[in-house]
Parts: sequence; structure tokens; C-alpha cells
Amino acid sequence: METIRKYEDVIDKIKGWYLVVFATFLLLSRMVCFVELVTNRVNGLCYLAGAAIGGILCVAELLLHYKRYLKTEYYLLVFFVLVCMVSTFMFREYGFAENVKTLMWTVLQLFLFTSVLPFGREEDSNSVVCGQIAMKRLMNSLIAVHFAAVVISVGQFFLQSHYIVPDYNGTYDRRQGFYDERLFGVFTDPNYAAIASLLMIVFALALLQMNGRKRGIKVWYVATIVMNAFYIVLSGSRTAIVASVVVLPLFSYFHWRNRQIRKRKKWHLSGVLLAAGVFAGSLLYFAFSNTAFSAAADVTVNLRPYIGLCPYEEEQKVSLERQDTKEDISNNRTAIWSGAVTLWKDHPVIGLSPKNMVAYALKNHPDSYIAKTGYQAHNGYVALLVGSGLLGVLPIFILFVLLVKNVFVYMKRNKGREMGEELLLCFAVMMTVGISAVFLLEIFFTVTITITGMLFWFFTGIAYWYLSAVNGK
Repeated sequence: METIRKYEDVIDKIKGWYLVVFATFLLLSRMVCFVELVTNRVNGLCYLAGAAIGGILCVAELLLHYKRYLKTEYYLLVFFVLVCMVSTFMFREYGFAENVKTLMWTVLQLFLFTSVLPFGREEDSNSVVCGQIAMKRLMNSLIAVHFAAVVISVGQFFLQSHYIVPDYNGTYDRRQGFYDERLFGVFTDPNYAAIASLLMIVFALALLQMNGRKRGIKVWYVATIVMNAFYIVLSGSRTAIVASVVVLPLFSYFHWRNRQIRKRKKWHLSGVLLAAGVFAGSLLYFAFSNTAFSAAADVTVNLRPYIGLCPYEEEQKVSLERQDTKEDISNNRTAIWSGAVTLWKDHPVIGLSPKNMVAYALKNHPDSYIAKTGYQAHNGYVALLVGSGLLGVLPIFILFVLLVKNVFVYMKRNKGREMGEELLLCFAVMMTVGISAVFLLEIFFTVTITITGMLFWFFTGIAYWYLSAVNGK
């Protein structure tokens, strides 16, 4: 028994460092400056190493604690994976390798990040402490790396720096700096970067509650919040704005509730007023800060010659008003979703397999919008429906219904008491990425595993473990 406990402690430490290192790599892989430093082969080897080590951790956990996974939730995950495997085999003529790759990352997300890494041995205090340390280490590491990238990106805006970087595959060019009324910065995609910025704000707010007593630490986290708030506006990501005005008021409300309960003070009215204030303040910030940033950039751009850049010669003033959404406010998303659902209707039960939607459209619906444009679903939930059909949607739906049921049980048993800070953090992360999945290809069947998708499933796993442990007492 003592030997097994030692093995468990070693595995816990490995899990903690694996989580930090792999998550940091996933965050860096969204930055062009990092991507261009490595070749396609090296990048692929890093992903392969992450998958291999994750697979070993899954096997080790299963051998040590297989009884933990004889539960309804894990049976649902297995059923979902089997459905995806069946659809991959049925539609193999449209593409097999990409489906297998996507399926591999799906399994890794569902079983490694949701099931293994959240440190679920609630009976072992060492495991719980190790998990808390790993979670804080993860958040602080991601905040530091993303902060550096955001600072550089915001600097590019104020200096109106922009350039094109050819993709290492030679397939397309990557916009960098301030392009087309949006701040791409050093990131590959401003939408995903803006969602990551919102997650960093959530992490900073949570860490302020956990260990923000020292003045230096407070200054660091406040600077993180400010710089990431700047980037969200400058990125032009409406997805991040929608997520912000939903998540931040709710997050503020429940944190205030906890604080007032600790002080044994009333919180109902003051909490609602605080949430309303954060909501109104967020709307005002996103509505009017564009003008302030544009005016500031018109001044700071004159600093270019003093730092070795050529003088700014553009005649037009800096503008953050996007031109690509004037004709269609959804930026063609409604057409993409409609086209994807039309394809799904051909095989509604089993779907078209995780990555074969475009290939299927080209052969069977050559005049469809998807076939003509080659667009993916641009919606994680539509991708789930099209890729796995009703049989794939069903287990995922039941899984989250069970999670919501656990939330209601927890709320009922803890009425009038504090809500766990870890649980609040989990809900904030899940809501942020869950909202972004309405507008972006997120959570389900992504091209490769993403930092936002990984964080979604990891914090979903923590929420499930936390609720199961507390409700089971």
C-alpha cells in the first residue's frame, strides 16, 4: 500500500509539470513568433511528445485507479468516442488520416485533461495539495507568457507596426501587428488570442482572491487585467466582447457573495448592483474605448523615428472600425452554419465524421456554400452535430446535464454558504470557452488541440471532481 502511494505521489508531480509545460507550449503555438522559430517537423514532434506522455499518464492512472472510471460519466465519454470511430470508418473515403488525428486529440482532451489531470483522489490530502499547487502554477505560467505577447502586440498598435510573415508551409501569409482595423499582434488569430486574454483576466481575478495580499503581486495581477483588457478591444473580437459582458458580471457577483458571507453581511442587493455595474461598465468600455485608443495611436505613432522605425506616412487616421462586417454582421457565419446543418441532414444519426464535412460537400453538394468556400463549421456545437450526429450529441448532452444536476445539488446543500473559489474559477473558464464555441471552432473537433479547448476540458474535470467530492460527503 505504501509503495502504491509513493507511485501515486510521483505521478501527481509528473502530471503537474506536464500540465504546465504542455499548456505553455499550446499557448506559444498560437504566436507566430514562436511558430516561425520551429519547423513543421519540430512542431509536429512537440505535439506527438505531448500526446505520448499524456497517453502514458492515462494508462498509469487507469492501472492504479481503474475503479474510479467505472461510472456513468466515463461510460458516456467512451460511447461518444465509439460513435466518432464508427463515423470515421463509415466515411473513410472522404479522408481518414485527419479524422484519426482529430480523434486522438479528442480522446486526449476527454480522458487526460478531464479525467486524469484534475487530481481526483479526494481522500488523499497530498494529492489535493499537489493539484492546487499545479493549478496555481499553470495559471501563473500562462499569465506571464501571454502578458509578454500582449504587451508587444499593444506596442505594435500604438506604433502602427504591421507586416506579413509567410507560413512555414507556404500555404498562406500571416498578418502581424495592426492589420485591417484589427490588432493581430504576434498571434496567429486575434479571436482566439482575445478569448485567451479574457481567460487571463479571469485567472488574475481568481489569483488576487487566493494569494493577492502582497502589494507587488496585486500590481502584477492588476497590470495583467489592464493589458489584456486593452488587447480585447484592439483585437476587434466581438466573440470576446460577448463573453466578457456575460462572464465578468457573474464572476464578480459570486466573488462578492463569498466575501460578504465571510463578513456575515447581506449580499443580495449589493451583489446585483455590483454585477449590473460591471455589466454597464464593460459595455461602456467596449463601446467608447475605440475612439480613445485611435486618438492615442494618432499621437504615439509619431514616436516611430525615435526607435528606429520609418516615419508613419499613412494619410488616414488610425481606425478600429472593422470594414469586413459591414455587409454581413455575422461575417458569413450564419451562411456557414446553415450550410453545415444542410449537410448534416444527409446523415443525421451518425454524422459525417469529425473532419470530413468539406470533402463530403465537394463530392455530394458541389454547389453548396461549404463546397464553394471550404469553410469549417465556425461553431463548436455545430461541428459536434455534423461530425458525430445525434448519437454523438446525446452522450455529451447527458454528461453536462449530470454536471448541472450536481451543481444544483451543491447549491441546495450549501444555501447561504460560500461557494468554493475553485468552483467559481471552473465555471468562469467553462462559460468563457463555451460562449466562444458559439462563434469559433472550439471544444469539439478542432484542427489540433488548442490552449482554450484544453483549459475548458481541464476545468470541467476539476468542477466534476470537486462537486462529486463535496456532494458525496
